Amino acid sequence: MEQADPGEAIHPVGEGDFTFPTPGGRVRLSVTNDTLTPFGGLVPWAAFTKHIGIIDRLAADCPVKRTSPNAAPVYDVLQSFMLTALTDGRRFSHIERLRENTGTRPAITRLTEDQLHEAEAVYRRLAGQVRSLSFYVEFALTNYREPERLKALADAVADYVTAK
Repeated sequence: MEQADPGEAIHPVGEGDFTFPTPGGRVRLSVTNDTLTPFGGLVPWAAFTKHIGIIDRLAADCPVKRTSPNAAPVYDVLQSFMLTALTDGRRFSHIERLRENTGTRPAITRLTEDQLHEAEAVYRRLAGQVRSLSFYVEFALTNYREPERLKALADAVADYVTAK
């Protein structure tokens, strides 16, 4: 791979200072070793990429057509990708940290919140058991029958004593 000459401009606008208008006034962008954060640097970066038109051109040439009403525009996806690459970020790293620190993992499910809590409670009750949850569910579905009629315990004892 051929190395670029440090004095050679890498992009068409060049490596020098760049000034552009914003609703809050003119902003000057220049080369620095400071960190790019949401609190300083991202707005000039977005304005710079808009000025040179790179993302617009890439979005216009994108062969993938996004048809879902929930799909982010190609421009937004490209801008997000470029910012992630620029800041040495990792996509969904906030979820990964949660999983690593708490032993939880995100999952897509059709269960409601209440059903999830009940399932987790059942798994906790089964800790140390030899059989699986499926075994116990199958056993209950095969063997359990609803009572023909409901009777209070005191009434059942009285009926039992009378019959004996």
